[in-house]
Amino acid sequence: LGFANHTEVAEALNVDTYFTRPYTSQDKGTVENRIGQIRRFFPKKIDLSVVTDYQVKRVEQLLNDRPVRKFNYLTPNQVLQQKIALIT
Repeated sequence: LGFANHTEVAEALNVDTYFTRPYTSQDKGTVENRIGQIRRFFPKKIDLSVVTDYQVKRVEQLLNDRPVRKFNYLTPNQVLQQKIALIT
């Protein structure tokens, strides 16, 4: 069954869903890496219902301000700002 009902789940939770491009293994490695980083803060067995919005935002901030080799050691926030500067 897997992701068969992802649209219903997304609507119920009011969230967007994203999928990697088909047959693009390099995308999946990036996704798995990011999940591993998030799991350092929220281990698999944690009850996510007790995680606060503040905790999620803090982890988001920490990860987005962390240098990434793929981005030539810029942070995701720095890369985003560069992309925004190109279109404004």
